[in-house]
Amino acid sequence: MVYRNYQKNYVNNFNAAFGESSNSTNEKGLYMGMVATPLSKITLSAYADFFRYDWLRYSVDAPSSGQEYSVQLVYNISRRGDLVFGYRQLINPMNYSLNDEKMNQLGESKRDYYRLQFNYQALSWLKLQSRVEITSRNAPDKDPETGYLIYQGFQMKPVNKDLSVSFRYLLFDTDSYDTRLYAFEQDVPFSFSVPAFSGKGSRFYLMFSSAITRNISVILRFAQTYYSDRNIISSGPDEISGNKKSDVKAVLKISF
Repeated sequence: MVYRNYQKNYVNNFNAAFGESSNSTNEKGLYMGMVATPLSKITLSAYADFFRYDWLRYSVDAPSSGQEYSVQLVYNISRRGDLVFGYRQLINPMNYSLNDEKMNQLGESKRDYYRLQFNYQALSWLKLQSRVEITSRNAPDKDPETGYLIYQGFQMKPVNKDLSVSFRYLLFDTDSYDTRLYAFEQDVPFSFSVPAFSGKGSRFYLMFSSAITRNISVILRFAQTYYSDRNIISSGPDEISGNKKSDVKAVLKISF
């Protein structure tokens, strides 16, 4: 159980505190979580988070509140693999306008997320990971929106060899940025990758790690996102002309 109380006039540009918002200000909340093993092969985890904003915030012109609920069930098929069933609901405040009103009204945006994931150790050196995730969103004065994400990943690490290869191919299709989906990715040391997927397209990444000598190792990573619904990616100084966005990372690690 975690209780938080960040005052509306508290500002800290270098924080990573627990909360619903990205910055630790203007938020009160109570988070409660639990993990249970009702059966030998089943692990059940769940949490509920109730939060309130005492002052205005982005896209919300009045004090407001929201809730988040999540439940996840992991079924252990065998020592080699398991199935993961997940559901999450997020209710956030938002502005909306009516044609005959001069001021914004305050309503609720409700998002539902459904996830099915399969993890399997196919061979001693090969691990597979598959996921399907679906989301839906309902908001005042807007049509219902949906989105999905599906991927297949491979992790290969030969026994008794300082070598590993990770690969993932992903497809996504969402109605808008409001139905975006996230997927954690393996990354080079001291870095992380949790991209947001919105619109329509695909993405893959390939990461290679190998020990050159006992004290020297190299890690290489290449990722590319392809959009089939646009010819310009992002805007401003991050704008890319075209429908492909690539990332390249390389790390040389030397131990003494």
